[in-house]
Amino acid sequence: MSELLKTVSDTIKREQLLSVREKVIVAISGGADSVALLMALFSLDFQVVAAHCNFHLRGDESDGDEEYIRQLCKTLGIEIYVKDFDTYAYAGEHSLSVEMAARELRYTWFDELCDDLGIGKIAVAHHKNDQVETVLLNLSMGTGIRGVRGMRYMRDGKIIRPLLDVSREEIECFLQEQNLSYREDSTNKEFVYKRNALRHKIIPAFTALNPAFVETVARTARNLAGVEELYNYTLRKIRCEVQTDSGFLIQPLKTYPALDTILYELLREYGFNRLQCTDIRTSLYNPPGAVFFSATHRLIRGRETLELIRLDDLRCDMPPVSIDLLSGSGRVELPLGDVFWKKLRIDELSSFERNANLLYLDARLLPDRLLFRKVHPGDRIKPFGMKGTKKVSRIFIDNHISHRERQSTFLLTCGDFVLWIPGRVVSDRFRIDENTQNIFVFTFIPR
Repeated sequence: MSELLKTVSDTIKREQLLSVREKVIVAISGGADSVALLMALFSLDFQVVAAHCNFHLRGDESDGDEEYIRQLCKTLGIEIYVKDFDTYAYAGEHSLSVEMAARELRYTWFDELCDDLGIGKIAVAHHKNDQVETVLLNLSMGTGIRGVRGMRYMRDGKIIRPLLDVSREEIECFLQEQNLSYREDSTNKEFVYKRNALRHKIIPAFTALNPAFVETVARTARNLAGVEELYNYTLRKIRCEVQTDSGFLIQPLKTYPALDTILYELLREYGFNRLQCTDIRTSLYNPPGAVFFSATHRLIRGRETLELIRLDDLRCDMPPVSIDLLSGSGRVELPLGDVFWKKLRIDELSSFERNANLLYLDARLLPDRLLFRKVHPGDRIKPFGMKGTKKVSRIFIDNHISHRERQSTFLLTCGDFVLWIPGRVVSDRFRIDENTQNIFVFTFIPR
């Protein structure tokens, strides 16, 4: 067995990329790397199916690649699927670079092919030198641990890279041993592509300083892959400790080091960037009230929680709901729960329970309609048993009501009077007395 086949076999076993004789789609361009991958998996007795994308980016050269691949697969007796793309048109329609358009088209088709053929894995020909280029490219643009650990051996349980421990030099030696030709992509020598500049200028310069540069960087990427696993494990534990339905608990967050990094990992899926996360970390040591926005979310530094609210939730406000008391009974669906109401004679009331989820109003004192609406600035309520009134906003603050719940709270009002904060406070207005004969009973069922 050749050295390359042994390395690929060891990689597949160690990383559990394929089971014995598993069927696999091999993405083949016609270049040295993909030809070596196809031949290696074929030689190792995996059931190989070839897939080629003709992006029609290089005219006759692209068609020559396709013809070469068809002949190679015919010689080896390998089934092949070819897909033609109008890459320039797709790039223009979706405002993508040609390179990104080709990538998107390629992997979309690969997914479709997997489904059509009932095959679970797609092998791509990224090798050790590609890994080094990826790490350096990421470093040049700024990155974190994900960037410097480079490409994974397996992505999304589907895309596999069996050549990732094999160098370009080893690939060329293998092709010579097998007496296999391959196609040269003329664009590989154009420095307009960043990878080509790295390949032909930057990496040779580093190799002059350290002849083992490629192997050293590839080994570093493998080491950092393990560090990333530990990093992700720690982040999952932190998330379990601090995440709530409405956001993230502040006090346990403040016990951890590298808080900027932790906040970024927790909040980046909501659209917050690293600079914002530094400002959010600073807000944890200041009084509550700071507000931060991403494209999709609003984050509020509350008393105990960093509260996250989707901007769509704020924009899709529920309109006020009018209650027609003349109908005698009804139901209202509110964001935080449902309210049921009905009219009764006082002697029909089996019990009188003092509870913020229940409201009893004297029917003779009420107009024909009441209104459920959102909180307005300056709203006040006269809580049951109190002589004066109190700001609704102060009730929220005193009871540590989250900003999310404040946004979703509806008040029952009669003109300028707030009669009820369902589930929180009952007003003293229109209460039952010794002259009451008919009443309205409102019941709040929290959701």
